[in-house]
Amino acid sequence: MSFKFYPSADALTFIDNDLLNDYLDSLKTQGYTRLHDAYSGGYVKRTIEGIIQPYKGRYGEGYTLHTPAWNTTKYHIVTYYVKEEN
Repeated sequence: MSFKFYPSADALTFIDNDLLNDYLDSLKTQGYTRLHDAYSGGYVKRTIEGIIQPYKGRYGEGYTLHTPAWNTTKYHIVTYYVKEEN
């Protein structure tokens, strides 16, 4: 059985690596830091660089970056970017 990852309506999909890196740099200047990476169920197309979604959960508020996992089609990689607490 194969899973499919369905991003929310307010997700941003990046097909260009330079645009994705620019967006991640802007998140860092706004005070977001990369927390950690994890595998999550579902497939993310390998023709895109990543999908960014707003995140509010266990680790705080911020954004998640969903990228393809090149070693499997059942999972993808989620990177958490959360706001630094003052």
